[in-house]
Amino acid sequence: MAESMGALSSSVRKEFRLDWIAPTSTSKGDSIRRNRLTSIIHSKCFIEKLKIFGWRQKYRQISREDQRAFCDLISHWTSTELVALLTEMESACGVRELISVAEETRPGTSVLATDLLNAWKNEIVPDCFVTHKGFRYAAHSFILRARCRYFSDFWNSLVIQQSDDKKLEILFMNNSISSETFQAMLYYIYSGEYDKSISDFDRQSFNAILQRYGCGSSLSSDLMAVDSQKCDCTLIFTMGNREGIHNENRDYRIKCSGAVLAARSSYLRSVIEKRILCGEELEIVINEHLFPRIYARIILDAIYTDRLDLNKMPDGCQVSVSSLSEVQAIASGQRHFAPLRHAIDIFHIAQFLNLPYLIHGWCIN
Repeated sequence: MAESMGALSSSVRKEFRLDWIAPTSTSKGDSIRRNRLTSIIHSKCFIEKLKIFGWRQKYRQISREDQRAFCDLISHWTSTELVALLTEMESACGVRELISVAEETRPGTSVLATDLLNAWKNEIVPDCFVTHKGFRYAAHSFILRARCRYFSDFWNSLVIQQSDDKKLEILFMNNSISSETFQAMLYYIYSGEYDKSISDFDRQSFNAILQRYGCGSSLSSDLMAVDSQKCDCTLIFTMGNREGIHNENRDYRIKCSGAVLAARSSYLRSVIEKRILCGEELEIVINEHLFPRIYARIILDAIYTDRLDLNKMPDGCQVSVSSLSEVQAIASGQRHFAPLRHAIDIFHIAQFLNLPYLIHGWCIN
């Protein structure tokens, strides 16, 4: 039976109506007093505050044609609509500043590398063993295949995949490499960084070994490049209830690495360890009232890369960029999520899954 991540402790989200902006129709009978008030709001509040937005100077100058089209577009909007638009643009700028500050304060050592090394050294949910010169190392097949051509070729050469509970044993045949060098090689595979045991003098010969066995240099890129069908864990996003009743035709499934999830999230680690102990498939059912599927790619991308990219949002749900085209979309009555709401949702998801590096990115002030 699949594990369920639970539901919201507050009100059910599907009953919650998102705020959205759309200009109301203006009737010919509007009073002069209302038009005058709108004009004051437009000139004193909206335009003056628009000038102080940093994105205007930082990214590009707005052409006169765009300014004229923008003014024509909002000329008949009510004061309420103008204030709502201003709030939307401010939230978009706030999210952009948060991302910028988070990138600037990111630690020099990759948090991803630290977590993967911890999973290797503490033998967190290993699924294979690598043997070299009599020493046996617990490891993770996904990471070995993603980061090293030698191990990838080994798995591809297997005619029949092992199906029992016994972990696969891999014998590393090259005994000309010392045990210390082989451990440093595994260290590099898991972190993308050199072990302290490798001196600057020995680094050139060590790089030759890495190149010979096809060890990649970019940790996150190698993890992201793996075919999802080779992953052992499936996340199932469903609107079903707590009793597990859900429509499989409407469920959203996404494949990922159980080893990476367990290394990065203590909550997911406990779920995965429990399922492995019970001999069950790694299928984790997630209630969308808690974790909507539109954030699946964003969260997984952050887990694999340490980067938060809101552009991973599915089409139709992207974060506003406060452009003229976005304003025109608002004017046409199209619903959209406010960027600040996206940030808040991601923050709560990161809290629940215990992803401290992702929480830290949104808590910087």
